[in-house]
Amino acid sequence: MSNKTIIIAEDDESIRLVTSRYLQDLGYEVTLASNLKELWKLIESNKGDVLITDVMLPDGELFDILPQMDAVSLHCPKNEETTNMFSENEFKIMKESAFLINCARGGIVNEVALLDALKSNKIRAAGLDVYDDEPSTSSNPLFSLDNILLSPHIAGVTQEATIRMSKQAVQNVLDVFDDKVDPEVIINKNVL
Repeated sequence: MSNKTIIIAEDDESIRLVTSRYLQDLGYEVTLASNLKELWKLIESNKGDVLITDVMLPDGELFDILPQMDAVSLHCPKNEETTNMFSENEFKIMKESAFLINCARGGIVNEVALLDALKSNKIRAAGLDVYDDEPSTSSNPLFSLDNILLSPHIAGVTQEATIRMSKQAVQNVLDVFDDKVDPEVIINKNVL
C-alpha cells in the first residue's frame, strides 16, 4: 500500500487521531473525516486510495460505497440487520483486488458466498476470526483455500482488551448493587 492516501472516517476523535498518527508514522498520507458528510465529500473527490471507516452508513449506502473499497473490516454486533450483511450481491460488486476481514461474529459474512467469491476470484482474499459454527472444524471448505487467513476467534484477546473487559465486568456488578443497571448490557431483560 505504499504511496496510498488513506481516508479515516471514525466517530471517536481519539481513535481517529491515534490511527492517523500510526499510519502517518508508517509513511502514509492520511485524510480525516469526522462525519458521513465529510466522508462522502472525500470519496466523491477521489481524495483517498484506501478508506477506513467506522461511521455508521444509512441503509443502502454500504452498497453504494462497496465498489470503491480496497478492504472491508467488520467489527459490528450480529443482529437482524447485520446477519448475512456480506453475501453474493456484495461480493459481486466488490473490487477483485479487495480484502474482507471479519472479526465481528459468524453469520455476518455468508460463508457459502465467501467461499464462492474466493474460489472465483471475485475478491482477492479474506481474513476470518469468527465462523458460522464455532469451534469450526477442518471440514470447513474455507480452510482449504490459499487466499484466506484464519484465526480461532482470538483477535480480540489482547492484554488491553482483557483489562478493559475485566474493568467493565466489575463496573457492571457495582452498577447492579447501586441500582444503576444499563439495560443495554442485560441479555435476559425479562428478569429485571
